Amino acid sequence: MNLAAISGNQQMQTYFQERSADLSQLGQDLKAGNLTAAQQEDNDIVTLGQSGPFVNGDSFALQTRQQDFEAIGQNLQSGNLSAAEQAYQTLQSTFQSSSSANALPPLEQQVQTYGQQRQSDISQLGQDLKSGNLSAAQADFNNLVTLGQQGPLVNGTTFASAVHENDFQNIGTALQSGDVAAALQAFQALQNS
Repeated sequence: MNLAAISGNQQMQTYFQERSADLSQLGQDLKAGNLTAAQQEDNDIVTLGQSGPFVNGDSFALQTRQQDFEAIGQNLQSGNLSAAEQAYQTLQSTFQSSSSANALPPLEQQVQTYGQQRQSDISQLGQDLKSGNLSAAQADFNNLVTLGQQGPLVNGTTFASAVHENDFQNIGTALQSGDVAAALQAFQALQNS
């Protein structure tokens, strides 16, 4: 497997794990009736989302889940613990209804599919660079840019990591100038990072 794809998938996995732990703690705080702790946990999830992989800094990719999560926060701000707990139960039910023992939730499926497609496209880019095929490598790069724009990452980038994205952009710069050797060197830097 491609190192860049592994890193991106690990980042997503870490994000999902942290969000899940924070949501679990939020549920415990709501059940305990601890308004201050629940408000803090809600803020932690908002902050996690702002530095996370989803467009607009949302904590959830699905709009209905994001709305349910925002309802929790609004109720916590007004001090209405019972309404916040109801909104939390609504949010939790969307996770239970969308996943089974053998299936990933829709967003995780999308991320996994994205990672697999990106890995395949990067492999093709590497092959075309190694064979010195400039026009094919340019087409491969453009396919990866388009994939990123349609993918699940913030701002339509191809990679979640700024280091990987920078290395990827260096490939594009070299390809635009027609320098296959520099593009191959940038590609190897991406693989090594």
